[in-house]
Amino acid sequence: MAAAAFVALAAALTSNAFDARRSVLALLPLGVAAAALVGVLSIGALVWLVPVGGVVASSVLRRRSSVRPLALAGAGVVLLIPSLVVARLILGKGVLSSVRDKAEFGNLVAPLSPLQVFGVWPAGDFRLRPERMDVAYVLIAVLALAGIGGLLVAAARRAWELPLYVGGALGGAVLYGVVASPWIEGKAFAIASPALLLAAAVGALTLFRARRIEGAVVVGVIALGVVWSNVLAFGDVTLAPREQLTELEQIGKHFGGQGPALMTEYQPYGVRHFLRNLDAERASELRRRVVPLRDGSTVPRATSPDIAALLPEAVLEYRTLVLRRTPVGSRPPTQYRLAWQGRFYEVWQRPHAIAVSAGSRSACAGALRLAGASVSVPRTGRYELWAAGSIRGELTAFVDDRPAGRIRHQVNHGPEYTSLGQVELTAGVHTVSSRHRLSRLRPGEGGEAWTTGPLVVTPASRCS
Repeated sequence: MAAAAFVALAAALTSNAFDARRSVLALLPLGVAAAALVGVLSIGALVWLVPVGGVVASSVLRRRSSVRPLALAGAGVVLLIPSLVVARLILGKGVLSSVRDKAEFGNLVAPLSPLQVFGVWPAGDFRLRPERMDVAYVLIAVLALAGIGGLLVAAARRAWELPLYVGGALGGAVLYGVVASPWIEGKAFAIASPALLLAAAVGALTLFRARRIEGAVVVGVIALGVVWSNVLAFGDVTLAPREQLTELEQIGKHFGGQGPALMTEYQPYGVRHFLRNLDAERASELRRRVVPLRDGSTVPRATSPDIAALLPEAVLEYRTLVLRRTPVGSRPPTQYRLAWQGRFYEVWQRPHAIAVSAGSRSACAGALRLAGASVSVPRTGRYELWAAGSIRGELTAFVDDRPAGRIRHQVNHGPEYTSLGQVELTAGVHTVSSRHRLSRLRPGEGGEAWTTGPLVVTPASRCS
């Protein structure tokens, strides 16, 4: 998103280059914008700046004095130094080869359609084809024709900023689509699409001024495509589990420096960001020490193994364990003691120096068995309710038809459980049920409800 804004800004600031009466110093804002774009995209930003660079070079060559152009070039080099240094460090780690890897899809399921560069794609998930592809073709065709009209109008009025913007954006998207991975290509489409939409808006509004009815139809069609695409994306977006990530942030701050730490849950932002001060690693990836399973195999990527499934000697290499709370999981090796517990996570720690041996493990107290919608509670006390899987919208649990806990928008990357809340129960049989609510007016609640696992009831204090 930052790159898309800077590409547009750089094109807009070329207006100073077209006026030969202006001082060379008037190009300095353009240099700052170009340096900012390089700061965002590293040296790959140069592709987007080719048309702008051509205009600036032509303008500088027309100047009579060579002193000021040299001073401007020197200022530009100074602005680019930090980004170029970082680029050298990044490219030295083999990133360039992965950028060109045609098998690198990132979070995509397949390469995106080149038509998505037009910015209209009426599908809840931009990675998939719209259900009404015939309508999408019509919307894109109208937008393309309006965009061509907008470029012709800008050229006729010698407003070259728009053609430069569209040329640089579209050229960058085409080049990266040819030489880069599908994941990078998708990012290039996102950077370029605002330029084509802007050109289409200029063409449509120009037509509206000349012919109101036809212009209103074109404006309406373009607006329909953009709004329809945004509404579908608004409804199907996957919201970040804010409460869960807030807990990880608290753990990272409170236990910072008390690593190394191991996280068994597959949580993309946990180890990379929130637990970065804990020298944290994940069992399934982003690891410097291999934490094998008990059979000697490596934990598959993007999975969340139970702590008891890992080789104990490898686990004991870590002073701190950050584990997802669960009603069905095992207790860590006996050398670890529970140091902190929240709604979503537990932190277990062992002494600095220990004898590295497997020790013995004890499982947490088991979940109560549900018979249909009923649960038999053996003794009066405090119990906790859990739901398995991810939750879109709001999930409320009921015990004996009374609300017992709720949660909204929980994203799990495996069979993890999420605590819904705790409730006091008397000994005997109780009915347990849940209600799932979606609101079309809330983000992330416009699509189908995700399938959640069963409700589970456990004693509130399960591990020691």
